[in-house]
Amino acid sequence: MGYPLNDGGLFILDVDASGLGIGGVLAQEQKGRERVISYASRAMYRADKNYCITEQEL
Repeated sequence: MGYPLNDGGLFILDVDASGLGIGGVLAQEQKGRERVISYASRAMYRADKNYCITEQEL
């Protein structure tokens, strides 16, 4: 894992959802490489399961 740089490149946000949980990874391009800045995840709440997969990822 790295830390965000002011003079680094673009930030990249990857998200995914399933019937059980949601998660995401924040990364940044640094010196031609993609460096992970942060991970996040949690279990789905009962109300979250009512949304379609696209809305769950949003």
